[in-house]
Amino acid sequence: MSFKAGHTLTIKATRAWNGLVVLGHLEDVGMGYFEHMKGALVLSIRFGLSSIQLILHALFPFIFIDAGKRAAEKYNGRHR
Repeated sequence: MSFKAGHTLTIKATRAWNGLVVLGHLEDVGMGYFEHMKGALVLSIRFGLSSIQLILHALFPFIFIDAGKRAAEKYNGRHR
C-alpha cells in the first residue's frame, strides 16, 4: 500500500512464536513489546494534546503561540 507522499506501509514479520508474529520493527528499535507500546501511547497522547493546542491556536492566534514549535522540538530531541 503506497501513500501519496511516497511512503510505503511495511510490516516485517521476522518469525512466528506460539502463533504470534514478532515484528521486525521491535528489533530494529531495540525495544520489547510493552516498552514499545508504552512509548507509542505516550507519544500519541502528546501529539493529541499538541493537535488540540494547534487547533485552538488556529482559531485564536494569541494563545499557544509556540505550541507547534515546542511539540516538534520535544519529538526531535527524543528521537535523534
